Amino acid sequence: MFLRNLQSNSYVNIQLHHFSEVSSKGYGTVPYLCVVDKKAEIHCIFLFAEARLAPLKTVSIPRLEPMAANLAVQVDEFIRAELQTLKYDSVFRFGQILC
Repeated sequence: MFLRNLQSNSYVNIQLHHFSEVSSKGYGTVPYLCVVDKKAEIHCIFLFAEARLAPLKTVSIPRLEPMAANLAVQVDEFIRAELQTLKYDSVFRFGQILC
């Protein structure tokens, strides 16, 4: 299923999921669209991945977590701007900290 074939009137429920993760080397986020069609089949569509390297100066993982959350919000804003015609039922963000 390609995104160009995705029409909001052919699905019962559309959800946007963001997963963000942090390590000592960097952080990143991955957005997915999870849709339930009229046959009650669930489809999860990987949209893209966005990653950043950690700063050269050693930074603790708790300090990198807000950076990953910020990246997830930036990606969310980008997706909402690009897919304006879709009406989401809900948006979820998953990570080490609450966004």
